[in-house]
Amino acid sequence: MSRGGLIVTYALSAGTAMGVAMFGANIHNRVLALAGGVFETLITAVLVGVATWYRRDNAVHTAISLAVAWMLARVTGAWCATILPSGRYDAWVTPGSFVIDTLFGLPTAIPEAFFLGGVLVLVLRRVPPPFAPPGASSSVEAD
Repeated sequence: MSRGGLIVTYALSAGTAMGVAMFGANIHNRVLALAGGVFETLITAVLVGVATWYRRDNAVHTAISLAVAWMLARVTGAWCATILPSGRYDAWVTPGSFVIDTLFGLPTAIPEAFFLGGVLVLVLRRVPPPFAPPGASSSVEAD
């Protein structure tokens, strides 16, 4: 799968799960909030694993790809939580909050995501892939 396809697939799936978690938190439904959070965490673990061990990009490109995927998922999640009606006015997430989160949240979150992605890639590439044949080392050379 191409890098762009991986990013878009992650952003749509994890963003939707994140939106369900936000929606569940907005309407005070613990089951939806927990289910969305668990699915988003599992999808993120798969993305980090695939990007770290099973792709041949260098650490900087992988960190950039992770940061872009995480930011697109964040925007998708906020958008999903915004468009889902809750039936209660006090729990409704307004479109203004989506714009505020996008305008003011992303400029600080992008460098954090890039740094976190870079550290994860550099640390995890020192560990052998979990689904590799016995005795195999990492398929990606250390940067």
